[in-house]
Amino acid sequence: MKHTNELINETSPYLLQHAHNPVNWFPWSAEILKKASNENKLVIVSIGYSACHWCHVMEHESFEDEKVAEFMNTYFISIKVDREERPDIDNLYMNACHLTSGNGGWPLNAIAFPDGRPIFAGTYFPKANWLHLLSHFVKLAINEPDKLYQQANQIEEGLKMMDNIYKPINEPKEFTSNILDDIWRHWLPKIDFTWGGRAGAPKFMMPNNLIYLSKYYSISKEDRALEAINISLEKMALGGIYDQIGGGFARYSTDAFWKVPHFEKMLYDNAQLLSAYSIAYKNQNNELYLETIESIYNFLMTELKDISGGFYAALDADSEGIEGKFYIWSFADFMRITKNDKLLANYYSVTEEGNWEDGHNILFRTETDDLFCKKNNLTQGNWKENVIAQNRLLLNERNTRIRPGLDDKILLNWNALLVNGLIEAFRATKNEKYLNEAISLGKFLLNTFLNSDGSINRTFKNGKSSIAGLLIDYVTFADALFNLYQITFDEQFIKQTTQLLEYIILHFHDKKSSLFFFTADNQSTIITRGLETSDNVIPAANSILANLLFRFGKMTYNEAYIRMAKNMVSIFVEDIIKNGSFFSNWAILLADLVDKPFEICIVGNEAINFNHTLQQYNLPNTLFAGSSQYSTLPFLEDKQGNPDETLIFICKNKACFAPTNNLEEAIKIILAQN
Repeated sequence: MKHTNELINETSPYLLQHAHNPVNWFPWSAEILKKASNENKLVIVSIGYSACHWCHVMEHESFEDEKVAEFMNTYFISIKVDREERPDIDNLYMNACHLTSGNGGWPLNAIAFPDGRPIFAGTYFPKANWLHLLSHFVKLAINEPDKLYQQANQIEEGLKMMDNIYKPINEPKEFTSNILDDIWRHWLPKIDFTWGGRAGAPKFMMPNNLIYLSKYYSISKEDRALEAINISLEKMALGGIYDQIGGGFARYSTDAFWKVPHFEKMLYDNAQLLSAYSIAYKNQNNELYLETIESIYNFLMTELKDISGGFYAALDADSEGIEGKFYIWSFADFMRITKNDKLLANYYSVTEEGNWEDGHNILFRTETDDLFCKKNNLTQGNWKENVIAQNRLLLNERNTRIRPGLDDKILLNWNALLVNGLIEAFRATKNEKYLNEAISLGKFLLNTFLNSDGSINRTFKNGKSSIAGLLIDYVTFADALFNLYQITFDEQFIKQTTQLLEYIILHFHDKKSSLFFFTADNQSTIITRGLETSDNVIPAANSILANLLFRFGKMTYNEAYIRMAKNMVSIFVEDIIKNGSFFSNWAILLADLVDKPFEICIVGNEAINFNHTLQQYNLPNTLFAGSSQYSTLPFLEDKQGNPDETLIFICKNKACFAPTNNLEEAIKIILAQN
């Protein structure tokens, strides 16, 4: 290679993609910032991720260009950051981007002082614009440095204000079902009841929105909420955003119809969609949802599972430098492989002129199998057999192509989300392969990411875990472990959950706001530690933690945790009501405060079997604990019975029913309370 820079020693696939740019890139470190200070140079902080299409475009246009590189190397210290490795750094400069330009996205490119203070931040720049921007800041640094300091001070103040807008609640509020109806009233006009999801384009799948709406429907029986769930899940599964022959979902749809995806596939999307489809299938027994659960799982196991037991981060959108090339079809190739199956071409919307760019076709469906078979006078079972056989031929052909790039780092928080998805899939389908994979993955995470001092790392690659964990890692990990305990009754999981929560409160708590910082108090930070509060495609770390504190507090009788959760959610009540789709995980906690969860404890030699049977029913809000033998856990000490008899203790809101040894009776008790 003609050029090699300091990124060559990194493990991040995104950083390694830039290791042979003529730009003299450095990875983020205190030493590099000190180097910039010593050389009196401004810093470029360029942030992206391996599956980012426009990151690749800007690399090709600017960072592979010798003249651009010469200018950057002469006047700047240039730092590359993988946002998936360092979301704390990404969060800082993304907030700066919102303050300076009003928008955001990736690639994210910032100009900063050597102490890390941002002066300017923007997203993608064509080559000419990028050079003009850099020249502008070089001239200012030479001729009018005071302007740069003034701008940096304004941004710094703005960033600090973003963290100081939250005022603690002295007395947590009490909530009734009216608040859930208020959320729904504001949310309703923003729903696309034709195509699902949020009205307009682009369309992100937002699985947590669907999970909240499922919860709201179980409480309110609001038919339009159920309609919003079903139209979204159906249209997504039929659309081009879903890989019809290989399984798994792309990151988002560029249009309003789920037809044309941004072809990258992310672990976090598929992990959470596994939960969303499983919850919906458990509630409604829709065959399309079951097929989607299975195909997501097969995609994950085939495409993203590492030999270590963890799961990779992402598949790229591009192959051979062209977005989507791996996934699209010419009419001629499709017909050749399927032996001129015109009905299948109709099924997948494949046309001779192409349904996408340059005569190519994206495979997508416009109707369910039931409707398609009725319209074409087909037997559904026979048609499905044909589709499966033809899909196999198409997939075999596709597997001969040059594959998209693989981001093979293993991220703790995304894998923790998958643990939850696998548990939901087991609850919905009764298929133990999902449970076994969830347990195996949970144990891998414990063995790989947990340090002896109680801290955790966030990324694993080449046999080594590294980078200090952030709040999102701690809370998703603790949440997954608590869910593993509830499905297995293995007490190692409850003990680890307890330890993680204690660590979080000790090292992340912001006493001023009652919320929790992005980074721990023993981690190096820049300007501000940050507070993540609004729910996006992945829910906010604070909302995940608040939900966990409430549920864990309920099960373990920890009133301090319950009070902490109530204080946290009370801060955001107005935001939740007015912008429910961006605070849906907070809304889940509000729903739990309105409709208090059942606490079900099962003790005796059949405890595990009883537990699995109960969790496979469509029961309302429930928490599970138990043991097949005597337990020293405080919340089980007073719930012991005859070793030869399995008893079910059902409690709600500090009141308990008489224990029963009959599963059907237990189910009737729970359902009768709703």
